[in-house]
Amino acid sequence: MEQQCKQLADGVELLVNRTDKFKTGLLSATLTVPLRREDATAGALIPEVLYRGSRSCPDMERLSAATDALYGASLGTGVRQRGESQCISFLCSVIDDRYALDGSAVLEPAAGLMGEVLLDPAAENGVFRRDYVKGEGANLADRIRARVNDKRSWSIFRLVQEMCAGEAYAVDKLGDAEEALSVSPEGLWADYQALLGRAKVTFYYGGPAGAGGGDGAAGLRPPDPRAERPGVLRRAPGAFRPGAHRHRRDGRDPGQAGHGLPHRGRHHGQPGLPRPAGV
Repeated sequence: MEQQCKQLADGVELLVNRTDKFKTGLLSATLTVPLRREDATAGALIPEVLYRGSRSCPDMERLSAATDALYGASLGTGVRQRGESQCISFLCSVIDDRYALDGSAVLEPAAGLMGEVLLDPAAENGVFRRDYVKGEGANLADRIRARVNDKRSWSIFRLVQEMCAGEAYAVDKLGDAEEALSVSPEGLWADYQALLGRAKVTFYYGGPAGAGGGDGAAGLRPPDPRAERPGVLRRAPGAFRPGAHRHRRDGRDPGQAGHGLPHRGRHHGQPGLPRPAGV
């Protein structure tokens, strides 16, 4: 496996893992921003609205036809939490060009389609389409409210909320259900523009393209949203202070229960904490 990392601009990097072990490749663009309560809902809603269509493929039917023309390439989105950061991802899985029946390029058009979904969305009067925002806002609210149905993950989620109260780590990566229902196309469009301007961007490709030589990495990325970006995401000072024990009780169905036992402490790299032997 050949690995490559390139800094394309301030806050924009390209990671490539080339291997001929697979017949398909995975291309992704991840926008990473600090996880904040006031931005979390928009960050979770924006990729779902973008995925509804682009300027040239303004609905799911035409977007699906475009991926079918690329030998069934699959597009998708995802929202993850990594520490105190919210990671908004756009992914595309596509066969390698070597396996196209007519010898045509597949990866480059797929990358272009993903870039179009991210940077040239279907719009109405200069903002997101109202029906898309309303529909995806309702879907997001349902996802947030349904989390309580999985008692195991819900107990851990509530534990983190209490243990890290007042810190970014306790913010729900999906945001707030009521806010998802009330967001407007104009407000979400402004949040989308702000996201493109402040996010750290990571382009990733893993697959057989160019394996064994050549430098085709530059052709594997969608266009950069902007030239200059923040280079480093810094952790905000934590609000945690050692003190008295806290007790919280949430009334739930006694037929299902979850018990979590947390532990919080400094890691060995922090001042005042002895380093473990051999570290």
